[in-house]
Amino acid sequence: MLTKEEIERQLRGEPTGYDLLVAAKEERSKKFIELIKKNPSITRIDISVFLGVSKRTVSRYLSEFRKDGGFIFKTQ
Repeated sequence: MLTKEEIERQLRGEPTGYDLLVAAKEERSKKFIELIKKNPSITRIDISVFLGVSKRTVSRYLSEFRKDGGFIFKTQ
C-alpha cells in the first residue's frame, strides 16, 4: 500500500520507493551480465560479494537469465 507521500510523489512525477528498488535491481542485473561476460567461470559467491547481494539472489538472477534464454551455465 502506498503512503500519502508516495502518492504525492507519483502525482509530481517523482520516483517512489518501488521505482528506486526496480532501478537498483536493473543496475545490479547489468553488472551481473558484465561480470559473467568478463569472467565466465566466476562463482556465485564472488558475484554475491561483488554485487552486495545474497547467494540466493544470485541464484534467482541465474534462473531468470536461464528462463529468458540469456546464458547457459555449468552448475558447481
